Amino acid sequence: MSDLDERFRSLKRTPSPDLWSDVTNREPRRLPEGPPYVHRAAVATLALVIAAAATALSVRAFIIDDVAPRPGSTVSNGVLAFSDGGEIYVVSPDGSGLRQLTDYGGHDALGVNWSPDGSKLAFRAWTNGDYQLYVVNADGTDATNVTGSLGVVHFGWSPNGTMLVLTTSRKGADDDIFVVNADGTGLRPVVESPLSEYGPQWSPDGTQIAFERWPLRDSDPGTADIYILDLVSGRTTPVVTSSGWDTGIAWSPDGSRIAFSSEREGDEEIYVVNVDGSSEQKLADLPGVTATRAVWSPDGDRISFVAHDGEQWDAWVVNADGTGLFTLTPTDRDDGPAVWSPDGRLLALTASKVLEGDNTGTYDLYTIRPDGTDERRVTFGQMAMGWDLSWQPVSK
Repeated sequence: MSDLDERFRSLKRTPSPDLWSDVTNREPRRLPEGPPYVHRAAVATLALVIAAAATALSVRAFIIDDVAPRPGSTVSNGVLAFSDGGEIYVVSPDGSGLRQLTDYGGHDALGVNWSPDGSKLAFRAWTNGDYQLYVVNADGTDATNVTGSLGVVHFGWSPNGTMLVLTTSRKGADDDIFVVNADGTGLRPVVESPLSEYGPQWSPDGTQIAFERWPLRDSDPGTADIYILDLVSGRTTPVVTSSGWDTGIAWSPDGSRIAFSSEREGDEEIYVVNVDGSSEQKLADLPGVTATRAVWSPDGDRISFVAHDGEQWDAWVVNADGTGLFTLTPTDRDDGPAVWSPDGRLLALTASKVLEGDNTGTYDLYTIRPDGTDERRVTFGQMAMGWDLSWQPVSK
């Protein structure tokens, strides 16, 4: 550990790199229209702002405990968390035990995400004119605002569950990446640049953070690319820099690959790539379809995603090598992205009848086997808000 401490001290003495060359070398491109998301989180995406004066990249090094990827066989399935009517609810996969976990008087609470050990739940809640990050115990007690007045766009847990990484939405500035302890202490930036950073996800071993680097807002010089921040060296390295928008980062359980969506060929498709940027592969070729929100199975053998064919959203599953592609839910309805059960034996998703216009708040929860059989409805009465669902892992 002393060697690691010395490397961090050396990092703090190293001048920050100049990122303006990254800005000026980007070719102007049109911002693509995003997929027609159907939950209110999309409404919460903050309006585009003009980039502030340039700031150098600043990495504040810190140490977290080493965490080895945990195989799915060591955990069992807990409850499903979802948002409904601006509050957070939990329910057992068999439909029993439905209860309200939060009470914010209808102020939007969404973006549920269980901690890796299932002991805490993080979510965003509309507070004082912005979405701020909260952490609550699994039983709903001790809700804590861990980011104060700082607005939060996207977040993810560290693999040991002690910290969260997040994208801020500070007014009048580009979005940057911060980390914070789960108890609300230690809020600090880890990536700051003249560009906007988004969608950070911690690697399974805790040593890296992958994120999207978006072009300057309004000026629009380029498209979104995928980078990795090494928390030991403090270096950021480009991993995916195609001509199209590359977004939606998902680490493989063993930390060797990243799944993402890219619209480099016109249609948005699902790709995988090694963390060093090599062996990039398109997993599916679905002409005229928007594919996004890739999620790895706990064993790393399969990937689920959601795709829109111009009329409805469907959940799909494909093997990690690109074989075995099939529609998990070929029904006449809108299906949200499927999330894998912690033991890998089921998937859960939200689904609603296809409606003209906004079908927010008309979703119910379902479970289904990875082969598309034995679909079961979990909630009745249009309980869920849409694409907002997380499955609690419970240690065996």
